[in-house]
Amino acid sequence: MQKFENVDVIAALGEIMRQNTAFYQSDFDIDKGIIQRAAASDQAVDKTLLWMSRPSGTYCFRERDVFLKGTRQHNTWRFYGEQTPRQDTGLRRGADRHQG
Repeated sequence: MQKFENVDVIAALGEIMRQNTAFYQSDFDIDKGIIQRAAASDQAVDKTLLWMSRPSGTYCFRERDVFLKGTRQHNTWRFYGEQTPRQDTGLRRGADRHQG
């Protein structure tokens, strides 16, 4: 996998969204706020996010919430995840980044 450093994450995800999401592109405005709040947080749990771009909208959730069964985030991720082809962006934080 190609290594990227010093990438504007919001701009990169915006490009992906514009290619994948035909309807409800304004959902990405919500995602940008979530990403910015996560970046400003001092809590590690807030900084690991899962993002989905699909033909009719986007979602950005804390990873922790997606893995908690019964949460809105878990149910949403499972429902759309089964219907939407996925591609790993390779985005990782700090030591979790792919080494290349």
